[in-house]
Amino acid sequence: QELEADQIGLRLLTATSQSGRGMLETFERFAQQEFLSDGYKDPFVRSHPVATDRLNQLRERAQATPYFGTKDPPALQLRHDLMRAKLSGYIENPAIVQRRYPPSDQSLPARYARAIALNASGKFAEADPQLDALIREKPDNAYFWEVKGDWLYRRGKPRESIEPLRHALKLVGGDAPLIRIQLAQALLALD
Repeated sequence: QELEADQIGLRLLTATSQSGRGMLETFERFAQQEFLSDGYKDPFVRSHPVATDRLNQLRERAQATPYFGTKDPPALQLRHDLMRAKLSGYIENPAIVQRRYPPSDQSLPARYARAIALNASGKFAEADPQLDALIREKPDNAYFWEVKGDWLYRRGKPRESIEPLRHALKLVGGDAPLIRIQLAQALLALD
């Protein structure tokens, strides 16, 4: 099943003219973790071991695709980097976020991750201006608006969260089930 999933992943990347290099590098990082003692392994890696033959097969197939050396377009790379930053800000320890995205890194993803981590630490007075600055810089980014709505809702301000969530939904064209659910929760909180 894992091999089948690898092949499907490579087929989808090839069908969309994308490189399988990132997939291969991710699997190589997983394989390196297998040499660590269990206490230091990423739990995901423990449940998804990467056998040497599987990795070799993936390497051969990925390198054989016509897009292996192709770099992602900047807009797609930015979207990916923002998604990683958002996940980091929400789920990692704020100290780890600060190391991964130090203040010297003024990229959009780094500022996004730090703002989310500040909010998660309860430092709302620092987090809010940073998120507002991101929104001013990229007012068409639906996910900045969604985060603003999320923060307001989580802080017990459902009424204030409605407008940012509606705006986020409008920016994505209405096709965002998770934002719809957040908006519905905010509306229900107001009876």
